[in-house]
Amino acid sequence: MPLDPKRVVVNRLPFNGEYPLLSELVKTIDEKEGSEHGYYYIDMGKTKVSGTKQILVTRFAENIILWLCDLFKITVKQAIYLEGAFSGLIFEYYMLLYDLEIDGVSRYVCLTDEALIENLDPILYPEVFCETLDQAQFYFINVAVINNIIDIYEEDDRYDD
Repeated sequence: MPLDPKRVVVNRLPFNGEYPLLSELVKTIDEKEGSEHGYYYIDMGKTKVSGTKQILVTRFAENIILWLCDLFKITVKQAIYLEGAFSGLIFEYYMLLYDLEIDGVSRYVCLTDEALIENLDPILYPEVFCETLDQAQFYFINVAVINNIIDIYEEDDRYDD
C-alpha cells in the first residue's frame, strides 16, 4: 500500500534537482513495515541538499498527532508540521498558558503504582498541561504510554510557597 500523502509533510518545496532524491526517500519509507501507520516530517534543511544528501526524517505515532489535532483543533498536516518543526513547543506553550492562567488550561498529574511503591516525590510524577481531563487521560494512556496508572487528577501548583 503506497504511503498516504496526507501523512507526510516536507518542510519546504524541493528544488528541481531534489525531486528524485525526495522520491527515493519516500519509496524507502513506504517499504518499511508499518509505514502506513506513521506520520512523517521530512526536514530538507533551509538550502539545497548538498552532495551528502543529508535529510532528516522524523516519524510520529498516530496517537501524538491525533492528540495535537484535538488539543489545537488543527488538521493532521498542521499537527505533523507543528511537532516536526517545533518539537516540544506544545508543552511549553500550554505550560505558559497555565502559568499565566489563560484559556482554562490545567495541570494534570498521573499517579502510578510505581510512584507509590518507590515513594517518589510528587514533583516527579508525570504531568501534562491541557484543557480537559479527557485530553490528559488520552495523553497519559496513548501518547506517553504510561503503564499501571492509578489516578489522573488536576493539581494547581501555581500558589505553592
